[in-house]
Amino acid sequence: MQKNKCSIFQKTESPIQFSADGNIDLKNAKNFSAGYTVGVESKVWESENRSANLSMGASVEQNFARVRGHMFKSKPGITLGASFKVKF
Repeated sequence: MQKNKCSIFQKTESPIQFSADGNIDLKNAKNFSAGYTVGVESKVWESENRSANLSMGASVEQNFARVRGHMFKSKPGITLGASFKVKF
């Protein structure tokens, strides 16, 4: 018995891509700012002739600052996304 197969898309076994970025602006021990962003992305579907694909990703970011000895930090920001690319 033959399994039904979608003729437009097939699941891909592509590796997951990670990214990380950080920054710091150090004035002195009482005045600085810093932040980070961490993300992950993966291609989840690709057409049989590779003319179209679907990718999904997520990232988290947060920032910190210390001004005149007082510490401030943002709430973590979470971003989710998907992209569909078609080659003509």
